[in-house]
Amino acid sequence: TPGRVFGSVVDTIIRQASCDVVLIKNPSSPNSAPVHPKLDRWLIPTAGGPNSRQAIQLLPAFARLTKQPEVFLCQVHQPERSPADIEALKDAMVFLSNRLRCPVVLRSVCANSVSEAVVDLAQKDQCDVIVLGASREGLLQQAIQGNIPEAIARNSDCTVILVRKATA
Repeated sequence: TPGRVFGSVVDTIIRQASCDVVLIKNPSSPNSAPVHPKLDRWLIPTAGGPNSRQAIQLLPAFARLTKQPEVFLCQVHQPERSPADIEALKDAMVFLSNRLRCPVVLRSVCANSVSEAVVDLAQKDQCDVIVLGASREGLLQQAIQGNIPEAIARNSDCTVILVRKATA
C-alpha cells in the first residue's frame, strides 16, 4: 500500500495470527529494487514485553547469517520517566552473550520519541539490522503515540525484522 510499510493484510496477520510471526522489511535501493543487505551489525531495542523477549530469543539464529556479528541491545526511556527495569536488559545481555560469539553492547537512551531514538541509534552505530517486537498497544494508545515498530520500519534505512509471539 503506498505510504505504508505494512499493508492491511500484513497488519491483520500481525494482529490475528495464532502462530509466531516474523516479518522482514529489506531496504530498497534508490530505484526501489531490492538490495542484498549486510547483516553484520544488529540493534535490538527492547521494552521488555513478550514480543521483545521473543525477538531476543530468535536473535542467535538470525545472527548465524553472518560470521562476525556485532550486537547492540538498547532500551529507550522518556525524559520524565526513569529507565525501565535494567535487570531485564542485563538478563537479555547475559542470554545473548552466552549464545553468540561476539560482545553484546548495552545502551540506555533518554529521548522524547522512542522510534526516532532507535532510528538515530541505528544510523549512529551503522547498524545493518534492527530486530524488534511487534506492538501490542491498543488502538487508542497507537492513535496517541503511533505504532512504534511501524515508525521504526518506515524511517529506517536498514533491514528491519519484526517479531510477534503467538497469541494464546
